[in-house]
Amino acid sequence: MNNLRTKLHGWLGLLALALATPAEAQDSPGQATYDQLVRKYASIETKTRGVRYEDWKANADDTAALSGVLNQWAQVDPRELRGRHRQAFYINLYNATVLDLVLQSYPIETITKLREPEFAIFEAPLVRLNGEKISLNELEKKRLMSEFRDARNHFAVNCASESCPPLANFAFDGKNLEDQLNFVTRKFCASSYGFRIDSNKRQLQFSKVFEWYARDFAPESAHRYITRVLGEYLPGDYEETWMEYDWALNDASGK
Repeated sequence: MNNLRTKLHGWLGLLALALATPAEAQDSPGQATYDQLVRKYASIETKTRGVRYEDWKANADDTAALSGVLNQWAQVDPRELRGRHRQAFYINLYNATVLDLVLQSYPIETITKLREPEFAIFEAPLVRLNGEKISLNELEKKRLMSEFRDARNHFAVNCASESCPPLANFAFDGKNLEDQLNFVTRKFCASSYGFRIDSNKRQLQFSKVFEWYARDFAPESAHRYITRVLGEYLPGDYEETWMEYDWALNDASGK
C-alpha cells in the first residue's frame, strides 16, 4: 500500500503540474479570478492540506475579489452553459460559496455551527444563482448530482471540513473536467482520509462519503470503487467499517 501511494503521489504530482495552467477559455465570467485565488490559498498536499483562511481574510482585496466572483456568478443562467461547462460551474459555485461563508465569519472552528441548528448552513438559501437563492444542498443534490450522475462530483465539492475531499487548488472547467475529476478522485481515494487498512484489526476503514452517497456509487461498494480507482487488490476478508467524520474547519493557516 505504501508503495502504491508513493507511486500515486508522483503520478498525481505530474498531473497537478499539467493542470497548473489555467484553462484557455473561461466557462463563466470570473472563473480566472477564482482560479487565481484558490491557487494562492488552497493546498491539496498532505502536509499543507486545506485553506489558509487567515491569510486570505487578512487580504481585503482578495476577500473582495471572491465576493466579486460570486456577484458575477449570481447572474449566470446555467442553461446557457453546455454539458461539462455547466457541471464545472456548479462545482465552482458550491466551493466559492462555502469559502465566502467561512471568510465572512472567520475565525471559526467548524462551518456546521454557522447557523442554528447545527448543519443548518447547508439548508439555508445562501447560494445566489440566476435571480434566485438556493441552498448548498439543493445546488449539490438537485442541480449537480441530478443533472450529472457522476459520483466523482463528491470528490470535487468541498464542505470546508477536515474529512472532506480537499478543496482543489484550481478552478474546474469544462474543457479539462474529465481529467480534473479523475485527479481529485484518485487523490482522495489514495489518501488516509479516503480509506485506511488496519492489518492488526483486520479492518478496511472507508470515508463516510461512500456511506452517505452509496446510491450514487452503486452498483459498486466502497471496496470495489477504491479497488478500481487505485488498481490494487484490497483484502476481501477484512471487516469493513466507516471512519468517524471530522467536521473541524479545513484550516491550513500557519502550516
